[in-house]
Amino acid sequence: MSNPIQDSIDLVREIAEDGRRLVVQEIALAKAEASEKLSVVGRHAFVLCVGLTMGIAALVVLLSSINRGLTVALEPALSLEIAVWLAPLILFAVFGTASYLVVRRSLYNLRNDTLTLDKTQQTLKENKRWIQHKSA
Repeated sequence: MSNPIQDSIDLVREIAEDGRRLVVQEIALAKAEASEKLSVVGRHAFVLCVGLTMGIAALVVLLSSINRGLTVALEPALSLEIAVWLAPLILFAVFGTASYLVVRRSLYNLRNDTLTLDKTQQTLKENKRWIQHKSA
């Protein structure tokens, strides 16, 4: 014959064990999801740094060559004194704008990769409903 008190105790134990198991699973899910999100952000940040470093090195060499060529090209139309400062100013405007656009795009990508643990939030809501249903 079934003992109602023992059945109630067994039910409470089962609910407690299920709740403990859910908490352990939620923690594992949160860790995995956080690791995944941080990995994506890390990749974007790494690519941004590599791109900026390579761009700076390339621009130093390129701008030096272009500056000399532009100065020579401007000199027949302007005096050498004007060509010497106008050539770097033109280069700054062109390459500065290009650099700004690339960095802005990378920062936009970094901002839009949220660190919100969407899967964890969803399963926590589902678990809450399950526990409420089970204990009702």
